[in-house]
Amino acid sequence: MGKYAIKMSGGGNPRGVPTRDPDPLEAFRKEIEKRRKSKRRTNRVALFPNRYEQETLFDIGLACARLWNELNYEKRNAFFNQELSPGKRDEINKKYYHKYKGVLGVNANQVINKNDEAWKAFFELLDLRKQGKLPPFVKKLSPSGYWKDREAGEKKIHIFIRNDKYHVEPISKNEGYIVFEDFDLRIRYAGRIRWEGKQGVEIIYVNGRWFALVPIEVGVDPPKSNKKGYIKPNYRDKKGRIVNPRSIKQRDPIGDKEAFIDMGLNNLFAVVTSNGSALLVKGGSIKSEYYWWERDSYIPVYKGSA
Repeated sequence: MGKYAIKMSGGGNPRGVPTRDPDPLEAFRKEIEKRRKSKRRTNRVALFPNRYEQETLFDIGLACARLWNELNYEKRNAFFNQELSPGKRDEINKKYYHKYKGVLGVNANQVINKNDEAWKAFFELLDLRKQGKLPPFVKKLSPSGYWKDREAGEKKIHIFIRNDKYHVEPISKNEGYIVFEDFDLRIRYAGRIRWEGKQGVEIIYVNGRWFALVPIEVGVDPPKSNKKGYIKPNYRDKKGRIVNPRSIKQRDPIGDKEAFIDMGLNNLFAVVTSNGSALLVKGGSIKSEYYWWERDSYIPVYKGSA
């Protein structure tokens, strides 16, 4: 599709759009426009820790999971007892920050902020329900859950690092190292960092593999406290085209035609181009293979109570 400028089609009724609105696509269009104007994008790279680094990541990840679960346990109890005011949330957050800062340092606050965002979103949904603005198919609202797989009894691994407590050391276009300063770790990664700007990082463990999700506010300089934040000059790709990593739009389309794409689950892509050609990619066989490999490739992480 490199020869086409790509547009999203307006067909269907996207999930999450109230059908009783005069224009059921209006909320969807507003969300698309909001994302189009946003400067935030996320790079995903694979991590390849050695044995010591992996053990350390597990220790950090389990501490993050315990922090999240203890926060949620106390907040859920307060909520169901109708005692979870904003002030009560702040009190709980401070209590557990001081409990875990000795283990996680200032990064404990990143987990707490993420948890607080989840609770704020939950209360916003409750307000929308009171106003009758939720989609009709949303029947139940649940508060933030635990980082634990109920069936396997294993904690989920999510590690959040403050943006001035790590930096990226690229050694080529597709690999390098991520340095976590508070934990004295320098872990090799593979994958392309497509954009530059103010960054954060989340480490996840999925099916026996480690990944780093690096959200970037494209073109925004890193904080002064992160003096090692990476900022590379513009560079050229293999065909000699200039690529601007400080812009979300890194290059202009090389063609003058347009492609309209409708993405779904059973039909992954339905593509129609402005010259009349079309392409349909069905997803049934891909789904079945995914579910088969997901079942057989599951590797236990940690068994224990929340």
